[in-house]
Amino acid sequence: MTFIPRILLKKSPKGDYIYRLELLKHPLKHPDSKDYISFMEEMGAELVATYHRWVYFRKKLLRVNSLYTLILNPN
Repeated sequence: MTFIPRILLKKSPKGDYIYRLELLKHPLKHPDSKDYISFMEEMGAELVATYHRWVYFRKKLLRVNSLYTLILNPN
């Protein structure tokens, strides 16, 4: 039987968050992975979901300054 992960996303106003999906080098319980996730959280990213070595982060946007520049909320 194959397990298919499900992620529930809530609709929010356009541009509220920026999302990033990343593949970790090590399993989630590995010290390097835990350190990386902690670092990302300290930088203001929220861990939304995980699946094996995949991690899904989001961070609230402060504003969109131009077509090519996104300014992230420092908090």
